[in-house]
Amino acid sequence: GFFRRSIQQKIQYRPCTKNQQCSILRINRNRCQYCRLKKCIAVGMSRDAVRFGRVPKREKARILAAMQQSTQNRGQQRALATELDDQPRLLAAVLEFTKEKVSAMRQRARECPSYSMPTLLKLILENFKLWLSIN
Repeated sequence: GFFRRSIQQKIQYRPCTKNQQCSILRINRNRCQYCRLKKCIAVGMSRDAVRFGRVPKREKARILAAMQQSTQNRGQQRALATELDDQPRLLAAVLEFTKEKVSAMRQRARECPSYSMPTLLKLILENFKLWLSIN
């Protein structure tokens, strides 16, 4: 409260009479407001962080939800990055997926030989792109 009021109201406290060396403790903090404000700034309290006016509940809830969503997204990004960094596992998954798709296509090609080689390659590529978009 003291720091916020001091900043918002732009209070100029009387200069310290004890050479600006007052010890600010809980029991004596009201004796020298000049040194108290100086200590607030020295310990890192920011003048810029003081809000002017209140933040409505809806706005607070929206900000909180956005922060939680951001945190959740970072977690998902880390998990995805970890999976993508596991190259042997990623390669094995791509190969397994490709084997399954190619084997099904080869079977269809044998049963219905209307597929030409370029058409078959096009189907393989489309399925691979589909797999990449899913994973």
